[in-house]
Amino acid sequence: MSSSVRFAAACGLVVSGAFCAWTSPLLALGGTYQIDAQGHIVAEQPDWPAGLAGLINSGPVFHGHWVNAASEFFYLGDTASLNRFLEGYARLEHTPLDVVLHAGVGRRSALWGEKPIAPYDWSVLVRKRGWGAPQDPDHMEDEWTARIDVWLDGNIRLPDLIVPANVRVASGGEIEAFIDKHAQTGAAEADHQADEARRARTREACARYRALSGIAPGTSVRTVEQALALPEPFEYRAPATIDPVWRFRYRCDGYWVGFAAQRTGGESPMRSEDLDTRRFQYVGDLWITESIGPDADVRPVPEEVLRAAEEAEREQEHADQKDE
Repeated sequence: MSSSVRFAAACGLVVSGAFCAWTSPLLALGGTYQIDAQGHIVAEQPDWPAGLAGLINSGPVFHGHWVNAASEFFYLGDTASLNRFLEGYARLEHTPLDVVLHAGVGRRSALWGEKPIAPYDWSVLVRKRGWGAPQDPDHMEDEWTARIDVWLDGNIRLPDLIVPANVRVASGGEIEAFIDKHAQTGAAEADHQADEARRARTREACARYRALSGIAPGTSVRTVEQALALPEPFEYRAPATIDPVWRFRYRCDGYWVGFAAQRTGGESPMRSEDLDTRRFQYVGDLWITESIGPDADVRPVPEEVLRAAEEAEREQEHADQKDE
């Protein structure tokens, strides 16, 4: 007799409140187990592994339900009673032995979702191969699986819990989920701070863009650098047939600045360290990339900024003449 037929035939005997639902092409059956005054289920499934029914009734059970060939049973008790239960569980044969520890307060049945609503300390999930049981490659010869889930937020104390050596222990994932969430929150905060820093750099780039756009052609490149706090040129390019002007490029924090210039006299520099930007005049053709586009608001450089930069350039030239 197939499992579905056997369950259908046993509906009135094994369970109360049974239901049958057609979900073509499969038939889903389910219901709750009848439990006597001693906390024992009234009837067991005939092909359960030896000893499983006795283990289930050693709890005692306060609630049990089933869907098709899968059953789930729920227990209340302290750590000592769970340890005794685990001793019996470790003696089962023909089933993988797995205990899953849960740190969270939430309860969710593997078969019926939020039911039972009442709190419980551990549960036993019994499933049959081919009816949703996991395909554990280490135990493919076992027809049934029986797993115990334990919650540590109530009567069960982890320091006093004793799990037999032949039983595998795994986490229910609540701690890992909390850690992942925390890490994601930290990463999100780091991303937020990085975004704020980028926005600050962009605002600075905007200010420099507006200032640079207001500098008149013919202004000394050194004056432009001082007025806009640009670093030393990252690179430059001498005039060529296809582009008959000098090109200066600056690598700033998060963006690039470039413009065209012309030389005012003297020999052309052969190396970047020989470059004297006082010998070049700003022409225009400004570009800024990575942090800002070309559609920023444009306004002239404040006159006091230019005057201060020009004064600083004259003082530097005077100091250079003294050195010579």
